Amino acid sequence: MGNEDKINDIMEGMSEGPAKKTIPMFFLVDMSGSMCGSRIAAVNNAMNQLWPELKKIQGQERLFDIQARVITFGMNGAQWKVGGLNKGVNADDFVWNDIPANEPCGGTPTEQAIELLLTCVGDDVYREYIGRRFSLPFMLLISDGESNDAALYSRAVEKLVSTKIGEKAIMCAIGIETTNNPRAAEELKVFGRNGFRDCSDMDLSKLADLISVATFRTIKLSGDQNGAKNDVFEDDPDVF
Repeated sequence: MGNEDKINDIMEGMSEGPAKKTIPMFFLVDMSGSMCGSRIAAVNNAMNQLWPELKKIQGQERLFDIQARVITFGMNGAQWKVGGLNKGVNADDFVWNDIPANEPCGGTPTEQAIELLLTCVGDDVYREYIGRRFSLPFMLLISDGESNDAALYSRAVEKLVSTKIGEKAIMCAIGIETTNNPRAAEELKVFGRNGFRDCSDMDLSKLADLISVATFRTIKLSGDQNGAKNDVFEDDPDVF
């Protein structure tokens, strides 16, 4: 199924819901040294392909208010690339500034990325939902390796899923060449409770498809507050 078909499918499925919904989206992108070169280029390509399609979805009858944030993590720890603590970026205003292919460096502080995410979704600080109808939050982790500290990573994920937002969120993960790194794959699966897929170095072009499938599937599920039980890839089991 192409992106245009996915968009039409989503809009048909949501035609009965007149109230506008806020869909918060959080992307956690690995910028460790092993992501340097073709891998980070594939991330850039995927994000550049995704956002024009999300703008189309949001623009049709204004059924959605997509608010995005992107966190990158690598040598300099975790930091906001798009959005920040107090506000996400609306799909209409989203601009993806490519990460230079030689910029990724250092280790993989995935636990720091999750802790940064927690600063804006914790029960004591998250305020975007107040007074508004909201949908399932979407959280996607993209990485090619295991975290620097497995224990801290595990605790960070536990804290995330224990929040009111984390409890409802669609959480998925995409590994890059993790079939040869079982420890990394298992870590990513812990985060990706709603689906995990691996993308091989031999076919990085599929990264864009993987991200779009997870994102569009979440939007399609947006009216289902029990959506956290779903696998975001279940509609496309044989595509990858």
